[in-house]
Amino acid sequence: MQNFAHLDLLLVDGFGLSHRNVEKLDHLRSFSKIDAKIEHLLVLPANLKYQDLLDIYDLYQDFNLGSVVLTKLDETKSLGSVFSFLYECKKPLQYFSTGQDIPNDMMSADTHFFIRCLTQGFYQNDHLNDH
Repeated sequence: MQNFAHLDLLLVDGFGLSHRNVEKLDHLRSFSKIDAKIEHLLVLPANLKYQDLLDIYDLYQDFNLGSVVLTKLDETKSLGSVFSFLYECKKPLQYFSTGQDIPNDMMSADTHFFIRCLTQGFYQNDHLNDH
């Protein structure tokens, strides 16, 4: 953690980690015990069903989650499940990922953008017009 002390934000991705893999989930929990100021963000793909979103959220409850990062906006036109999930879990939406080119396709969550995506669907390059 000392190597990254100069950074304002460091995102650590556990990509490829299945939420059903208990052993890897326990390993990930060991990182939460590091003595540092860490905010845990739950990264969820926008194309999951409502019940799957809730199941994943339940598995990570003991991480003291601060907010949600929503990925794969470019892979769905329907965000109703995500909207229902966010309403249910009462966690703020902090970032969006609108494509595969990270960090260029990352953006801070914006209410107007999210509502437009919710009502009209996400269209490639939409986020470029807003920011």
